Amino acid sequence: MRAKACTRCRQLKLGCDADKQAPSACSRCRSLDHPCTFDPTFQRTSKTQQLHELQEEVYRLQKALNKAQLSAATAGSSIQPHPSHDPNTVANLLQVPELSPYKTPRKVLGDLSLSEVEVTELFRVFYDECHIYLPFKINGSSEALYHSCPLLFWAVCAVPAPPAIRFKLEPQLKRMVSDVHLETPGSVEIVQALLILCMWPPSFSWNRHDPSFIYSGIAIHMGLQLGLHRPALANEFCLDVNALKVEPDSDTKKTTWLACYIVSQMQVARSGLPLPFPEDSNLVIAFDDPKVSPQLSLLSHIYRLLGQSANVIGAKGLSVSGLVDPITRVNMVMQFRAQFCTLWKRLLPYKCDMLELGFLSARLQLWSFVLHDDILLSAEVFDIINDAEQDAMRLLQISSETNLSFVPFYVRRSICYAALMLVKLLKYPCIRSAHETIWEKIELARVSLSSSVDPSDGDVHHGIDRLLQAAPYLETKETGPPTQSRMTYSMVFDFIRSYRRHYYRSDFGTLPTLGQEFFGIEHGVRPMEWSDIGPF
Repeated sequence: MRAKACTRCRQLKLGCDADKQAPSACSRCRSLDHPCTFDPTFQRTSKTQQLHELQEEVYRLQKALNKAQLSAATAGSSIQPHPSHDPNTVANLLQVPELSPYKTPRKVLGDLSLSEVEVTELFRVFYDECHIYLPFKINGSSEALYHSCPLLFWAVCAVPAPPAIRFKLEPQLKRMVSDVHLETPGSVEIVQALLILCMWPPSFSWNRHDPSFIYSGIAIHMGLQLGLHRPALANEFCLDVNALKVEPDSDTKKTTWLACYIVSQMQVARSGLPLPFPEDSNLVIAFDDPKVSPQLSLLSHIYRLLGQSANVIGAKGLSVSGLVDPITRVNMVMQFRAQFCTLWKRLLPYKCDMLELGFLSARLQLWSFVLHDDILLSAEVFDIINDAEQDAMRLLQISSETNLSFVPFYVRRSICYAALMLVKLLKYPCIRSAHETIWEKIELARVSLSSSVDPSDGDVHHGIDRLLQAAPYLETKETGPPTQSRMTYSMVFDFIRSYRRHYYRSDFGTLPTLGQEFFGIEHGVRPMEWSDIGPF
């Protein structure tokens, strides 16, 4: 049956006189010189979808324009191109003069002002170098984000910014986050900004000043209020019809919620705490959604397996600490070992440094459960120790070949964790590497971490350096009752407590000859407070 209205009039929801003008075109198509077509299967495109397509087109055109402006500015300058992994790239490009006769609008926050070229380059570096570590979907161009969510705009700019710009940005970002509490129920963009600030937190000197744990909690609860855990049911969490029209699409909500899950797992793991995240079947199904990137999907699987193993082994036991008994612990580690092997096979087609670092870091935390002093040596324990040695050496090797200037802070924690585990493994007779090789790897980790830190980054990084210097000496000393309630990070808290205990002893003046030989320490260990150990 022939449709009574042409496709153009049906799309515009206007009256059509095609049936009266047949076989000629309708009067509207005739006046616009537009083909008058009929299609019984035609489905009208909603205004929301048209708006989304228009935004995508504007974003594409803006991106092309920004690229053209950047190319013109770069071609007219005397600055030579740098490799994308050179940490000086951003700092140099930010000094490129604008050659356009028209001044592009500048983005201003407090006493900081960035040109369009500077913003474009910062966003480019963020997407090329940083976004891969937590690849949730971000909608809109830099210009759109500047107007719709300044917190997300400036959070993206802060991550790859050179120290001078970051120094000005961080106090402003902290103030903007404080205002988030007043913006109930928030927005998806604010949640995304908080996640970025968890991965690359503002500089802090002491552990108790690290805001990332609090930021992740705000992001999770704001995400729940917004219905990110039920992305397909936006109308049930947003009662404002006008606001509903500009809601982010379900894919953006879904990937943002997965990112909340991953960041939450990272935060509780480094604190030795159980996961407070609401995990349900919808979340697990979303891991394997075809619209979710393989990298985000695999990260979700890695941290889910880490969370399950830490919870079952470290928090579900009948003891006061929650740690299961030694025999059960070894058996459970072996069971989760098989699951990690299966996950590794699934990861191989998409293998990259980011995924391998995440996988090795998670598996090292599983191995830590057999390093408690109450574990008796057995064939299974020897196998686990060999796996732990291999994983720690591999993680440090990858990190030594990675530009650490742009990596999230959890990568630095992982490097320190692997180095401390190697120190712990030295006492076992079954390790395969020579002790000198292991010392070299530990020193390589220390140098890699310290060499990629700007002096303005705070005492937290120097705390890591001092702990790694002291760790070989501390491992030979008695620590008192071992930590058992901090799950996969019990080993780290043992090192910290041991440092404090031996520092306050009268004979704790210098490290032994072994430490001086391998670390070149001439003046012993400087005073360090518990709070100096920033990453833990």
